[in-house]
Order: sequence, then C-alpha cells, then structure tokens
Amino acid sequence: MGLELAEHGARPLLVEREAEVGGLCRTWRHGPHAVDLSIHRLQFDGDGMPPRLARLFAGQLHRVPRKTIHLALEGRRLPYPLRASSLARLPPRRLALAAAEIMSLRLARPSPRGRNYREWLEERLGKELYRWITGPLMEKQWGVPGEELDPELATTRRLSVSWADLLAGVPLVGRLFSRGIPVDFLYGRHGAGALMELLARRLRAQGGRLLLGQRPASVEHHAGRITRLLLAGQDTALPVCRLVSTIPLPDLVALLRPRPPAEILQSARLLRFRDLVVVALVLDRARVSRDHVTYYPEQCFPFSRTFESKNASPYMSPPQETVLGFELPCAAG
Repeated sequence: MGLELAEHGARPLLVEREAEVGGLCRTWRHGPHAVDLSIHRLQFDGDGMPPRLARLFAGQLHRVPRKTIHLALEGRRLPYPLRASSLARLPPRRLALAAAEIMSLRLARPSPRGRNYREWLEERLGKELYRWITGPLMEKQWGVPGEELDPELATTRRLSVSWADLLAGVPLVGRLFSRGIPVDFLYGRHGAGALMELLARRLRAQGGRLLLGQRPASVEHHAGRITRLLLAGQDTALPVCRLVSTIPLPDLVALLRPRPPAEILQSARLLRFRDLVVVALVLDRARVSRDHVTYYPEQCFPFSRTFESKNASPYMSPPQETVLGFELPCAAG
C-alpha cells in the first residue's frame, strides 16, 4: 500500500516495529539456508502480474508448475485432492460413512443455515468428515471448539476438503467433480523476504519513508480523526492526515490519546489472538518430500502442517540439504 501511494504522488511514512520489512513475509536465514514463515506464493488472475511488478521482480521469481499438497491421515500420507488409490488405503467403515453422508446431503439439497463453524461444515460435508478431518484441524489451528466460531470463517479459512474432493478420486464418478487446486504459482527465488526488500527500496526511490525498529508511544486523535503519532523515544510527534494500522486492536486502542471510555478499553482487552510458533529443522538430506505443504489434522500431532521451502524454490537451500518447517498454533506464552 505504501508503494502504491508513493507512485501516485503521496509521500507515505511507514513505521515498522521490526528491524526488517515484510511482517509474516520475512525470510529467516541460517547459514546457506533461507526459510520463509510458511509458503508465500504469488498468483495472478486475468492479465497476470502487473507490468510494474514484473519489472521490479525481474530475475527474482521461480515458477512452480503445480502446487503439491499431502494430507497425513490414519498413519498415511495421502495426495490431496484424494485419489482412488488414496481412498483404498483409508479405513473402509469411516470412508463409507463419510461418502454416504455426503451423497445423502447432495441428493437432499437442504438449505444450510449453520449457526456456527461446525454446523456450517456439517451441513455441507456431513458429521463424519467434519469429525475426521476438518474439525480436528480447525480446532488445532484456532484453539476453540467449532461451535464457538462464526460460520463466515468456514468460507475463508479451512482445509478445502469437500464432498467433491472426497469423491473426485472414485473411478468414473470422479469425472463429475472438479479438483480445484491452483496448478502453478510464482515464488521468490530467495524467499518472500527478498521480494519485500525490493518493494522497500522501490518505496524509498519513489519518495516514501520507512522507519524500522520503531514503536508508537501514542496515537493522538481529535474530533473523530487521527491527528498525530508519537514514536517511543521521540520528543516530537509526527503529523498524520491518514493512518493505516496493522497494530493489534487491543494495543491500538491502548495507544489512543485521549484515552477511550473504560467500556471500550475493556472490550478491546477481551479480544483474543491465536499465535503461531514456527520450528525449522535443517536436515542433512536433499529433501524430505516433493510437497510444498502437508496437513496434519490429527490431534496426536502438535503441529497443524509442515512446509519445505526448497520445493517452492531450489535456491532456498544447498543441493544436499533441506529445511523442514513445522507450524505450531498456540496461545501466547
């Protein structure tokens, strides 16, 4: 957004708490290895990448011909979307129950009204598939039961296991169902962080300013508008005409001066966030698998998925070594 503003004649100031740009799109470096915090890919619809980005990222992108995903389930690694050979390796009773529920829902064509995340998915996938795959993974990621989450979350944040995915691997029948996994994408040769650094340099070249390692001390407002920003350790506040904030809402509300009413401060403190710990293991082998991502819905695994950055770009690790990343959703502390 800062670059977009700068290229349209504004002079934006970006204040970043960390010592480097990118946020979750930073790249961690350890010796010859580069590791992103998961797989951050670039995909474009319609006319493809905008020409100005294509010029900026020239020589810095690696094209991946297809996205490879596996699902770790019942002691097996199954390619996703599921195939006929995958279905044959799953427990037949659970598989038959899930398929029967899916077909029953499909034929009945009910009008789903799910009041929460669990009901929304059960009305579309059946209870068995929710208990088996989607529910355990969601509860691991969010840390609360599905009935406590808004159904809107199911439309945007879920493993895309559906009745179509489950039946797509069945011979003959599977031809009726789509297998909608994006077939190709672009990835930063040396990680997403390198692309963020290019954007930062372009921002500065266009007249924008970027302050790294800075924390706001207060955000001043008057008559319903943000007016000034004071940074920690500074004596003079910066004038503000527009503020775009990615500060967590409880922290942003606490920074406001004058302070909001007590009930607003209390409401902000009640907001909860889910944290994520990423553990990266450097392994003395060429690669673990060909996967970009492997999902682990079962509760016996503390991590929700693994990723191998080298499979998105061979430039991320030396030829005979690799890094396997583990994503562990958790609460702060």
